[in-house]
Amino acid sequence: MGTWRNPLPPRPQSPHKGIMSMNTTHSRLLIIASSGLLVLLAGALMWWSWDAPSTPRTSMTTQRTKAITQDTKRPAVRTPQKQRKRGSAAHKQSMLAHADELQKELKFAYYRVKNRPKQKTIRTTGTVHLKHDQQQKIGARAPGRVIRMYAHEGDRVRRGKRLLLIDSPEVGKARAQYLRALALWRLSKQEHARQKRLKRLGLTSGKKLALAAYQQQQARIERDSAAARLKVWGLRPPKHNAQLNGRYYLRALKNGVLTEINASIGQWVQPSETLLHIQNRSKVLVKLYLPLALAQQLQKGAALSLSGQGLSHTYSATLQHIGESVQKETQQLEGRLILDNTKGELRPGQRLHVALSQHNNHQAPSLQVPESAVQHVGLATYVFVKEAQQLVMRRVVTGASTEGWTEILHGLQAGQKVVAKGAFLIKSVLMQQQAPGN
Repeated sequence: MGTWRNPLPPRPQSPHKGIMSMNTTHSRLLIIASSGLLVLLAGALMWWSWDAPSTPRTSMTTQRTKAITQDTKRPAVRTPQKQRKRGSAAHKQSMLAHADELQKELKFAYYRVKNRPKQKTIRTTGTVHLKHDQQQKIGARAPGRVIRMYAHEGDRVRRGKRLLLIDSPEVGKARAQYLRALALWRLSKQEHARQKRLKRLGLTSGKKLALAAYQQQQARIERDSAAARLKVWGLRPPKHNAQLNGRYYLRALKNGVLTEINASIGQWVQPSETLLHIQNRSKVLVKLYLPLALAQQLQKGAALSLSGQGLSHTYSATLQHIGESVQKETQQLEGRLILDNTKGELRPGQRLHVALSQHNNHQAPSLQVPESAVQHVGLATYVFVKEAQQLVMRRVVTGASTEGWTEILHGLQAGQKVVAKGAFLIKSVLMQQQAPGN
């Protein structure tokens, strides 16, 4: 049997056959890679869709609020809308711990409700003055010339400190007269002693002894008169001739601040001139201007508070004096009080705002809480009351508010504890807890 042969001529081989096979291989690889990427993307989308509801996107403020809520334990504050039922003793102990942690975290303070007398506040103004015994005006003792200065304006000086050195011809003359009178007195004293000895021996007469005694007395009077003149000027009598000059010092009479100097070196000064001003502002006098219509209601000892521009705090004091006369121009009474000014904040001429509290004896005392304890939610008014180691948001009815205190007409009883400091922060945390999504 013979071999079969193809009658057709053989097909010529294409030169691009190798290239086509390579392209086919690359296409298959690209298809496989694309399929893998699609599978990965589908898995990621499924994972995101499953996890998204459990991790909602929140703002930083919401996250911080949740952190505070988790730290302070939500059950520690019970609201009228959502009150949790009390459980076992272990649950009560945990609530006590939660309340303590809430107080430590928010640092609020309690106030025990009690009856307080109603007060009437009188507002007026006052001015700061120096007490008469707290200011010094120093002048020259005798006419002379300033030759030296030992202090400057603004310096704090102590009693006895040298301030000015003045050279006065009159002081020099007075010292010389004293030394002359002192010498005559010593001489007359010796003569009187000699006449007494001679009298005992019978060598002199009684007339000469009496004359010697008279001369000694006259010399003593002259000596004392010259010394008194020096003491009037505030100078000590000299003891010897070395101190025979006209120089003297002007010294501080009390502790204080040298506020003004009206002298310069070489200036001729007179006793009528005030050269130095020294002030001691450790205590100041405050003058108030009180309405005449309220004269019958004002009493000594009434409590008042003073505030003003540039003061670090509000001063508390009592009314110490009410004037007897009325000012013609303003028809007001003058009240006075003394304030401690150790810090030196109060200065002469400074104007102050004064709030004078007067008890109303015609009305019975009422329940009052600090204004900071009262919180408003919509049209309702609440306070946070401590009950069984929990904070209860209690609705109350309030009355008038005066001087930082609010009258409670209904909702509280005397002896209950309310949050006075930090109530607004507790309300803010509570509002965050009740917000949708929390």
